[in-house]
Amino acid sequence: MKLDTSLPHSPSAQLAEAQAEQIVQVLQKRWNGEEPPSEFPPIKLKGILGSLGKKHGFGLVADRPLTGRVPRLLKSGILWMYKYHHGY
Repeated sequence: MKLDTSLPHSPSAQLAEAQAEQIVQVLQKRWNGEEPPSEFPPIKLKGILGSLGKKHGFGLVADRPLTGRVPRLLKSGILWMYKYHHGY
């Protein structure tokens, strides 16, 4: 199995979550005595959001760049959802 250590994405929590899912697949296959996949499909990120100061932000959602308050508000909402969403 060849591991590619370079990725076309910058480090982010979204990327780490996608990589963790791939690691789980490999561990489950090895645990069951099966051969792990030789390749994985490319990781697709849903978007990038960041904040600049207290009121402004930046983002890239569906290949469309965003700046201003909207990406800041989106990021705040996503962080709130991760903190308080319990899966039901």
